[in-house]
Amino acid sequence: MRNLSSESQALDFAYLVSLLRTFTSEKELNLTIRGRQRSEKFQVAIPGSGHVAEVKGVQIEVDAGYESPERIYLF
Repeated sequence: MRNLSSESQALDFAYLVSLLRTFTSEKELNLTIRGRQRSEKFQVAIPGSGHVAEVKGVQIEVDAGYESPERIYLF
């Protein structure tokens, strides 16, 4: 366990030893996504301000995304 050098490796280890299934209380959990992606254009309402911000091309990184029959978990 001391050789884990990235978030993705740590999540892979947690998945393999059933820690993520225990944490989420899911019996079925499958790795379905990871990596960097850019968003399309979208708008976000800023709570309490009445202001709407337009966002385009924001980069996000998903270290690991898991799906159960009912939910999606992104890390």
